[in-house]
Amino acid sequence: MPKNISIPNGSKDILAGVPVVKKTIKQESHTGWSKFFAVILTGALISLGERIIYDLGKLIEKPLLYGKTTALDYEHLMDVFRTKQLFLESAFVIPVLLGAFLIYLKFGFREGVRYKIVIFSYFIFSVVMLFDLLVRTGIFLIGHTNYGIYIVLVIVVAVLTGIIMAIQKRAEFSK
Repeated sequence: MPKNISIPNGSKDILAGVPVVKKTIKQESHTGWSKFFAVILTGALISLGERIIYDLGKLIEKPLLYGKTTALDYEHLMDVFRTKQLFLESAFVIPVLLGAFLIYLKFGFREGVRYKIVIFSYFIFSVVMLFDLLVRTGIFLIGHTNYGIYIVLVIVVAVLTGIIMAIQKRAEFSK
């Protein structure tokens, strides 16, 4: 055995030259129960939104056949009725989407926000309502050629464009 080699006395001598790496483990900020109830909250919000849209649609009187009304006249009246329904639905959905988005933009990107999961539930609700509006608009467009629907679509496109741009700006700012 060579004379220049020393045997370490303990583990402290062995680890003396090794740099210490501290690992921080990110703690889960939401419990399983809060996630469970957030899913239920999202479902309840979607049900509430659908019920509100249904009740808004009932505010408009459905055209009735009176006397010598022709089928063509009745179809025109039904087009006007469906257009009004879509306008009322968009008058509900677009402000809800903007409100949820502004709250999400204000608090959703912050680290350590306690109620982030609730904010996310409201944001998901507003996105589902927007998707529902787009599906109803698409169904309407397939069967009808009413120009009033273009107003709804232009508003939806403008709102979504603004939301995407704001999210990108916020994401670049937070880097």
